[in-house]
Amino acid sequence: MDGWEFAYIQTSTNAMKDLIVRLNDLGCEGWELVSLDDQDRTIGVNAVVATLKRRIVPFDAPAVEGEAWLPDPAGRFDKRFWNGRAWTFHCALEADKSTHRDPPTRLAPYPDMRQ
Repeated sequence: MDGWEFAYIQTSTNAMKDLIVRLNDLGCEGWELVSLDDQDRTIGVNAVVATLKRRIVPFDAPAVEGEAWLPDPAGRFDKRFWNGRAWTFHCALEADKSTHRDPPTRLAPYPDMRQ
C-alpha cells in the first residue's frame, strides 16, 4: 500500500529565488511539488504556497495482533499507534502524556520551512 505525506511552504512573491532553492533541496530528499498557488493576502503583497508530497517508506509490521500503542519504530516519540494493519500518524510522549501527529515513515521528518 502506498501512502503519502504532504507539506507546504508559504512565502512572498519577493522571495521566489529562495523558494526555488528550498524546493531543490527538498527534491533531493524525495519531496515532489504538487501545486504552486499565489494568493493576494493584502493589496500589493502576494503570497505563494507550494504544496509538496513524499512517499511514506513504512516500517515493518510488529509481531502483535490487533490494535496497540507500541514503541515508535521511528524513535521520534515514545509510542506510535498500530491499527492492526499499518502504523499510523498517531504518536505520543509518555513524559507529558501528549499526543502528536507524525508521518509513519523511515525518512527524516519534514523540516519546518514555513515562513
